[in-house]
Amino acid sequence: MKDEDITLVPENIDVGEIDKLTGNPTSKDGLLFALPMLAPYTTIMTNKYKVKVQPGTMKRGRAAKDIRSLFIGQAGKNFPYETNLMKCVPDNDMTMSLINNCRVLAPGLTKMQ
Repeated sequence: MKDEDITLVPENIDVGEIDKLTGNPTSKDGLLFALPMLAPYTTIMTNKYKVKVQPGTMKRGRAAKDIRSLFIGQAGKNFPYETNLMKCVPDNDMTMSLINNCRVLAPGLTKMQ
């Protein structure tokens, strides 16, 4: 695996808890909490809720509020449990997961504003 620069996790390390995380929950999944994260857009393409964050002029707090409103609007009345989980994410956690002075890009964001 050295040709591809891939590091394998030793078998004696438990990664069972990490495998329980999903970015695209199904109706069979038991959701316990929502976790804000910032990652390269190409790695989260399959996630259910995602926005593209780029350098810009918007402050982190305002961006976090816009993102939360967008996600809650996307979940809507069809997924009330997911909506409640998103509302339970502390503002500080959401804000600290973003970069300073950013620009948020997502389909449906202009309709929301």
